[in-house]
Amino acid sequence: MKNTPCRPRFLFLFLSTGFLALCVGGCTASKNMDQEHVWPAPPDSARIRYLETLADGSVMPRSFFASLFETLSGVGYADVHLGKPLNVAADDWGRVYVTDLELRRVVIFDFVEKRMRFLGDAAPGQLYSPMGITVHDTLVFVTDNHLGQVIVFNSLGRSLRTIGSKQDLTNPVAIVYHPDSKRVYVADSKSHEIIVYSFDGQLLFRFGAKRDWIGGLYFPTALWIYDEKLYVVDSMGFRVAVYDLEGNFLSAFGEPGSAPGFFARPKGIAVSGDGKIFVTDAAFNNFQVFDQQGQVYMFVGTAGLAPGEFQIPSGLFIDKQNRVLVVDQINRRIQIFRYLGE
Repeated sequence: MKNTPCRPRFLFLFLSTGFLALCVGGCTASKNMDQEHVWPAPPDSARIRYLETLADGSVMPRSFFASLFETLSGVGYADVHLGKPLNVAADDWGRVYVTDLELRRVVIFDFVEKRMRFLGDAAPGQLYSPMGITVHDTLVFVTDNHLGQVIVFNSLGRSLRTIGSKQDLTNPVAIVYHPDSKRVYVADSKSHEIIVYSFDGQLLFRFGAKRDWIGGLYFPTALWIYDEKLYVVDSMGFRVAVYDLEGNFLSAFGEPGSAPGFFARPKGIAVSGDGKIFVTDAAFNNFQVFDQQGQVYMFVGTAGLAPGEFQIPSGLFIDKQNRVLVVDQINRRIQIFRYLGE
């Protein structure tokens, strides 16, 4: 009994020492990551830096007591791993949203509430084949290929409304929202067109289906709005097509090939705040960066498992902090980079 009062002190010293070692080791590893994983390689000035990878619930910054509770109760998300991620988005608070075809839901890495949670895992608003995703403020828009609809959620996971039907949407793979006009733009790869709705669900117009027209599309797979222009990955057209928000064709760049600046299987797209156009390519296992004239600026990636290496990269997103989120599909993870600019 005389030794009993020493146990809390010993436990405290043990935990403190372990925590300190973890912090020192983590800081050292992070510093090394910054030095090693930058593009282009030194001595050139870095423009892209690797930050971290999201793959399962173990990345959530849980407290010691929360982790202990999950361990003892068996309730937690540390063992929930991405299955077949397809597209990604992030909100202004740093939450990361991932559509997952295998899990049949949207996986949220919620760094605000410090937990992993889900959208669309129960009715109403249950998802079956979630594909495209975009986020605006507290609204989350998800396309579901099986339902042939867009489901709109709030950030807490409540289903607010649906947009479209199977009569309009045969294979809705991508989506983007324009808050000023309150229009929802959906890419339908099977009908080879962009279908535009009002926020209340009215079908406004559609464009792109005439593939013999210079502005026609052939399997569009990704969308992004920048500077009042709509950027579309025209996947089997091996190009990026640019339209105004009324669907009028403006320009395009890209052609099939195996060298930097060409496309083989373009998948995702995002545009940075300074106008650089990022495009993932599943065949090259990389993402390329272009300027507004369509000239290749740089590229990042090759096939593999290390940071900056990919196996079928697909969805792509750039947030307001210039974080570049890339879906690394076969590796079942999201790789996050920082775009450093010029």
